[in-house]
Amino acid sequence: MEPSIVPKEMIIIKEKTEYNKGDIITYKDNFGKFITHRIVAIEDGRFKTKGDSNFEADDFIEKQAIEGKVIFHSYILGMFFLYMLKPLLLIIIVLYLLYVLLK
Repeated sequence: MEPSIVPKEMIIIKEKTEYNKGDIITYKDNFGKFITHRIVAIEDGRFKTKGDSNFEADDFIEKQAIEGKVIFHSYILGMFFLYMLKPLLLIIIVLYLLYVLLK
């Protein structure tokens, strides 16, 4: 989705009752993988999406596959959760285990 959303950004999505052309959405593909792309066409209640830097659009998806519309994204928060929270959580777990074992 570059340049709109760069890798490692945290995104927040919200389920909507309707989606429009130009909306950035997250949907689940046939393999259960989450994909975030922009809606480029709507035909017969189905949505064609495309990543901003992709040359070709994806196949049409059904509305049921859409998890929600991107309402917020932040690189700073993404980096915080990716790199800062994991070590902090690990330290808390280790300290708790030490506390329980040495009690």
